[in-house]
Amino acid sequence: MLEDITSCENSYSSQIWLLILGGLSAVGGLIAATNNNTESFGAGMLIALVFAALYWFTRRNVIIIGSPSTKMLVSVKGMQSDRILEFINKIELAKHNKSLTYQ
Repeated sequence: MLEDITSCENSYSSQIWLLILGGLSAVGGLIAATNNNTESFGAGMLIALVFAALYWFTRRNVIIIGSPSTKMLVSVKGMQSDRILEFINKIELAKHNKSLTYQ
């Protein structure tokens, strides 16, 4: 029901742990570079780049519709940002119009 919607927002869903692992790999590669170990430096940087690429490709653009008990994530892959905003505005307008009819 419209009156149960508490929020509606556009957000990105991502796996932040991939960035953390990539950062740790980069730090490990830099530590190896200070010890003149070029093979480990190259491997650490390559692994860091792989984790960064995985993070980038696993990001998803979603609309989050919240209610007091749960949140619903709607994937909007390939949808233009103005269409996403239009969808969110339509939900907010319908919710507002519904609340006006009860007063």
